[in-house]
Amino acid sequence: MKFKDLTGQRFGRLTVIERVGTRSGKSLWKCLCDCGNETEVRSDRILGGETQSCGCIRTDNLTICGIRGTRIYRIWHCMTNRCENKNFTQFFNYGGRGISVCNEWRDFLPFFNWAMASGYSETLTIDRIDNNGNYEPNNCKWSTRKEQNNNTRSNIWLEYQGKRKTLAQWAEAYGMPHSCLYGRIKLGWPIEKALFTPKQEKKVL
Repeated sequence: MKFKDLTGQRFGRLTVIERVGTRSGKSLWKCLCDCGNETEVRSDRILGGETQSCGCIRTDNLTICGIRGTRIYRIWHCMTNRCENKNFTQFFNYGGRGISVCNEWRDFLPFFNWAMASGYSETLTIDRIDNNGNYEPNNCKWSTRKEQNNNTRSNIWLEYQGKRKTLAQWAEAYGMPHSCLYGRIKLGWPIEKALFTPKQEKKVL
């Protein structure tokens, strides 16, 4: 059989570096895996698709199986569903208005690695910095539920003394009821008047 040079060719996660001899009558090739490990593989196993990594694919699959029921996996699963599954209840607010998940995060492990390196904890939720942007590393962070609520499209944003905050944040900063400030703003009050006019107490008859 004519010798087939596999040097430089790619099979799965493996890139063939050089031929290093024979094993069981088959050419033996040194390969570099995408994970950085080197491994030696027989030509029949490479060409037949039996070996596509140094073994890290199997490790990755085992890792995913072990983490599938965790909170971080459910976050990833819901994120992809609301952007890609038209039958998902929240799709119209995400995929339905053009928001997508970046190619890197379509696989769970790259998302998991980013989450662990970016401050994930069981008390935080994934939050897009630009509420109209996609799910991708440069546009996501881990936030408390309160911080995330301040980043929703339905919020009323107000500017005062060069600062821009949500109506809820202004109400909290000045110690006034949210409903009172909301009502005043809806009536067209300037923000300064709305913030500093004392609330009138109801007269008891």
